[in-house]
Formats: sequence, C-alpha cells, structure tokens
Amino acid sequence: MAVTGRRQAKPVPLPAADARFMPPAIHATPPQAILTRPAHQAEAWLAALGQFGVRAENLPLIEIQPMQGPAFNEAQQRIDEGIDQWDAIMHVSGSAVQHFWQPARLRRWLALWQAHPVPDAGSAGSGPARRVPRLWAPGPGTAQALLALGLPAGAIDQPRVEAGQFDSEALWQQVEGQIGEGSRVLIVRGLDGNAADTANAADTAATPALAQPLAGHGRDWLSQALRQRGAEVELLAVYRRICPSWSAHQRALASAAAAQRKVWVFSSSEALHHLALLLPGHDWAAHRAIATHARIVQKTRALGFGTARESRPTPQDVALAIKSLP
Repeated sequence: MAVTGRRQAKPVPLPAADARFMPPAIHATPPQAILTRPAHQAEAWLAALGQFGVRAENLPLIEIQPMQGPAFNEAQQRIDEGIDQWDAIMHVSGSAVQHFWQPARLRRWLALWQAHPVPDAGSAGSGPARRVPRLWAPGPGTAQALLALGLPAGAIDQPRVEAGQFDSEALWQQVEGQIGEGSRVLIVRGLDGNAADTANAADTAATPALAQPLAGHGRDWLSQALRQRGAEVELLAVYRRICPSWSAHQRALASAAAAQRKVWVFSSSEALHHLALLLPGHDWAAHRAIATHARIVQKTRALGFGTARESRPTPQDVALAIKSLP
C-alpha cells in the first residue's frame, strides 16, 4: 500500500552534549566521517555535523521501503476501524512515524484530540475515559518526526533530554505509569527484508490479529515490560529494511575510509550486518567507528573494527565523540 502526502521531518533538536563519551583531543584539520543512515534521513545529519566541525558524507547501509500487499492492507483497514482502540502507540523510529501516519489516519487522531481531553502522561489505566492514544518515541529524532506532522507536543512521550541514552528503557521510565492491567499498546516498527518472514513464537502468540510477518522484527524489551504489567501488545511492521546496492565508487570509498582517517558512524546493528554483506571478507582492524548505543558498539567490535566508541544519538554528541578519537 503506497504512502503519500507525508511532510519532511525537521532537523533533530540538539540536547546538551554528554561529556562522559568524549575525552578531549586536538585535530589540526577538521575530522571526517561516514554516516550510514538511510538516504532520506541523511541531509539533516550532514548539515548538523558540519555545524559542529565534522565533514561528513553518507554511505547508506539501510534502504527503507513501504510495506505492501493484501495482508498489510487488511491490517491497515483494521487499524482504521478505530485509532482510539489503543492507550498508546509506540513508534520505534522516524521511519515508523513516516509510514504509519497516513493523512486520513492523522486527521482522525487530531479530531479525537480536539474532541476529548487527554489524561496526563503519568496517569495509568484504560477504558472509556481514555479516548486518545499517547504517542511514544524512543528519542528526540522520532519525536521531531511526530511534531513535523502537526501532532501536538502535549501528546508525545519521550526520554528526558538529559537521559544517558535514548532507547526503550529510557522511555519506559517516563511512560510506565500510564500502563495498567488491560491497557492496549500498538508498537509500530520495521521488517528485516533480508530475514525470513517469521517472528519469534512469543510475539506470534501475543499478536493474533496480525499475521506474520506483519509483526515485523525488532527488540522485544518494551513488549515484555508491557506484558509484565498486564498490557495487551500488538506489533505492526509498516516498512521494510533492506540492504542497499552500492556502486563501485561507494565500495571504494568504504574500503579506503581507514587510510583517509574517516570515522564510521553507526546507528543500527542491522547496518553492520549489511556492511558485511556489501564488503565480505574486508579487514576492518584499521577502521574507527562511533556507535549510538552500547549494543551497536558490541556489533561493531564483533565485525572486527579496531576502534569503536559509544555516543548518544544526537549530532552534537556524535560530533564531539568523533573529535575525541586519536
């Protein structure tokens, strides 16, 4: 099902940098970096890094495609039967926001927001009094994507700006109080286009209304936390993440990154999997990388990168982390 009429997301807001990830270093020339974000997300990041003194270019390691097909269309129709059937909608990424909020669905949510009061973000429970689902985002980039659609800031929950990391665990600290026995939460995420179209047995059993692979793939930490609180969780994939095709120039650029002192920036473990597919057998020992989560750092080191350090996923923090490398 094609998705049209979406607005472009605004640049990510820049919270205060976290000095824990950035020991000082001095560079005679501006450091250079290679972003690996999907092409449609790169422009704002490239501009922001440039403002912080990092010359960057983008080599996309993930291509985003909308979900299509009869089964997906049927799931969409069921969602549109009542957007108010959930207490909260969790968007795992800006791509989830982009591909879930079709114009007609967005108008229905906004009409509900205008017609019914919304409980405070910290209140728990469900039922007739809960008429408009809260909008959850794991970080400022996803929250900004929601705001760019015209959704009100008062309906969006995200980690605190000073959080050490932007992820589901940090978000849970802000929204746990909203969830009680019988609450319903929809988690909107992506599908790994290079994996078998299956999901784990726990998610299959917990999502009977959405046939696999419509539940998609992703971390299950939040789903498990919600279920432990007695909530009903539904999972819906609205986009596919696939390995892009690189030109000979792009392959040469990636191979030469170490010699040119360029620092890789990874924001997804799946990007590393795709890098291994695109350059099989490459020796990464001389390459350096910044990763935006500890789990991605581990994946980077497992691939063989000689240097891999963690940064919060904001342009300012990433720029400072790049500058901290020797």
